[in-house]
Amino acid sequence: MKILFVRHGETDWNIEKRAQGRKDIELNQNGVMQALEVKERLKDVKIDKIFASPLKRAMKTAEIINENHSLEIISEQALIERNFGPLEGHQFHGNQWFECWNYDLNTQYDMNGECVREFFKRVHLFLDKLLKEDKYETVLLVSHGGVSMAVDSYFNGIVHGEELPDLKMKNCDVREYIADTKEKY
Repeated sequence: MKILFVRHGETDWNIEKRAQGRKDIELNQNGVMQALEVKERLKDVKIDKIFASPLKRAMKTAEIINENHSLEIISEQALIERNFGPLEGHQFHGNQWFECWNYDLNTQYDMNGECVREFFKRVHLFLDKLLKEDKYETVLLVSHGGVSMAVDSYFNGIVHGEELPDLKMKNCDVREYIADTKEKY
């Protein structure tokens, strides 16, 4: 199975470097343009199924890409961004960004927020289920920067220490993963 992962288009909070998490922020004008560019890039790719985070920025990106494919977009709760608790809407300061994403530290900011290991487990369980079903040749996932790190770690292993944030995709980047479902299951 081929998995294409697209991070949502740009939002104003991306420009301001504010933690979006579960906040339902819309794409800005540039984000819409980025999604249109990805739509063009993927227009000739045969996609069997599209799953997207239910948050507006990811769903709108998926809808724009889907204009060339006319598929049902499945709103997938497992692809929603990490819950940053009280940090949502705020900028990270100093080493806070690296501490937040350090798999070994596993920082959780309050009872409502997700630590990185819980977050990765949620995304990894979804991928396990998707690959086990083995129904599709090519699947498009449209989600968030944090989810992009969890997906990459699923296929390439957990990155320990402060290097994990380096895996975060830019807005509307596309990554491709090939999963040998027969070997995994």
